[in-house]
Amino acid sequence: MGLTATASAVAPVFSHNIDSKEKMCAIIGNEEEIIWFARAIFSETKRADEMVLVAWVIRNRVDSEFRGDNTYIAVVTRSKQFSGLNKGDKQYNTNTSLDFNNKDAVWLKAVAVARSVYEAQAYTSPISRNVKHFYSPISARVTPEWAKNNEPYRVLKSDNGKSARFAFYADIK
Repeated sequence: MGLTATASAVAPVFSHNIDSKEKMCAIIGNEEEIIWFARAIFSETKRADEMVLVAWVIRNRVDSEFRGDNTYIAVVTRSKQFSGLNKGDKQYNTNTSLDFNNKDAVWLKAVAVARSVYEAQAYTSPISRNVKHFYSPISARVTPEWAKNNEPYRVLKSDNGKSARFAFYADIK
């Protein structure tokens, strides 16, 4: 009798929280967005401070429907946008196979940053909504054309303070 009473008391709560296939699909869809978001962040940097700024650049692109893309998956898988997710990148297979089961500490940080930025209010961004580009001068073989003759919005320096690790740009079309 106690079990029946408990089951009947729980059933309405459960059916209220997950009341349709659509709701469950939305939850799964959000998780798929977050995993691809985290993959892009992880593929670009392993440093937490840089992860946050990279994440907000991606979020800015999604929010503004940059180049017509309005999902994290579309933004981060667009050809030649995020180097570690380009098929020619030597880390492509590793980056695209990461999932929630991976326990690497840096990967888990990327997942946490992705989820945090995904769920954040836009006003909490540490960068302007117009910042939609970045590159790593220490990693890039050449300066991208779009960066030439443009002043960076923000530059993150290397630990020795002598070279730029990342340069972030606003108002690039």
